[in-house]
Amino acid sequence: MKSAKTTRTALLSNITLKPKGKTMSIKYNRDAYRKVFDDLDDYLRFCKVFGHAYDPAALYNTEDPNYATYSAFKSGTRISNNWMRDAKRNGRNIFVR
Repeated sequence: MKSAKTTRTALLSNITLKPKGKTMSIKYNRDAYRKVFDDLDDYLRFCKVFGHAYDPAALYNTEDPNYATYSAFKSGTRISNNWMRDAKRNGRNIFVR
């Protein structure tokens, strides 16, 4: 994966300064921003469904155990559901209303 510094610089595609008119125009790479926010939404949904702690700073951090589990899930590996695991440990039935 790319480091955080590389990722941040990839988001800004072009900065143009015009000294005479004293205006600054910044062109953003909207696709990169959209991908980051879509990935954050997907990671949040994963954490809610499978019972993992949500930390947005862990996105793209391969050393974080929750993100590593998320990326394994995205690659097709079956993972355990923490809600079911906790219910079995505590003798609860989470499907009863």
